[in-house]
Amino acid sequence: MVFYLRLTNFAPSLIRKYMPTIKRKVDIVSVEVNCLSGGDSPQFTQLLRCIEANEYYINGKLFELSMLDSERQGVTMAFVETTQDSDLPPVKNKQSKELTALDIDPNEEGLAFANILLYDERLNVLVYEINRNGCYLGKLKEWIERRWNESHEDQQIEVNFPAIIRRNEYNRVLGMTNYRKLTCKLLNPTQIVREMNNRNESLAEQIVRQQAENGSHTGADFVTIEQNCTSLRLNPNGLSRDFVRDIADFARNMLRRAGLRQCVDTIEITGYTIDPESNRQKQRTVDLFADTFDESFTIPEVQLQENLQREDRKTGVLRLYDRIVPELRQIIRV
Repeated sequence: MVFYLRLTNFAPSLIRKYMPTIKRKVDIVSVEVNCLSGGDSPQFTQLLRCIEANEYYINGKLFELSMLDSERQGVTMAFVETTQDSDLPPVKNKQSKELTALDIDPNEEGLAFANILLYDERLNVLVYEINRNGCYLGKLKEWIERRWNESHEDQQIEVNFPAIIRRNEYNRVLGMTNYRKLTCKLLNPTQIVREMNNRNESLAEQIVRQQAENGSHTGADFVTIEQNCTSLRLNPNGLSRDFVRDIADFARNMLRRAGLRQCVDTIEITGYTIDPESNRQKQRTVDLFADTFDESFTIPEVQLQENLQREDRKTGVLRLYDRIVPELRQIIRV
């Protein structure tokens, strides 16, 4: 005997609830818009509207942006569509193993990909979907600067997207009673030297600059700075508290700056904290680089897509935003 299950009376929302889903990772960053002429900088929402319906083609990809209704006061949303019409992959038959070209005309058609973005105007926070086939955040920066600067010769701008740093690990560093070891691994020393500001450097910044300059002169790809102490018996005082806190502050600033964020590989601080249960010192290691947001939202997984799941992406990123906005308000206190 065979039984058939009819799903015709089930609500579509209930069916979708049990569909497999995929994670869409996001960047959570702040927005810096600098006017190079020294005047007032435009708002980020102005920049988004500047590139709306103002497509951008580069390296075989066509980028288009359309605004969305966020249904949240003070929140702007947009949808970025990418059409790739070159370097297209072939189709493979799983049985015969034969490879054939896609049955499309690249002059008229291309593969489509998407990124969704959400911008909180009051907090100045941008949540941007990561899609390696779509429009990277760095490409969005290039697109905005190109289009705005082409039409505003007297108001040239530069846009950066510094990372937002969570407080947990940083506060753990500040709460240590004795610092024993500091390890700092930085990539691309030449760029670090170029980006750092010479004025009013702290001791920590002077050490980083000196090591970066040495690495730049020798052609090194990365430099490692390590400060270490012997045992508590031989060195009870440990590393200078002011120095370690300078390094911690400098690390946070590097992670916030778009020009330096990608240069940070590892910043670990080892020290002692007071265990509240035993009231004794306990050694621990804190990784400041792990203090950035690592978030994602989910959308239904579709084997053969016929659209870019705009509404699914919108729903997913709004749910993510509603979940993290209380923490963002604590960090950014406006």
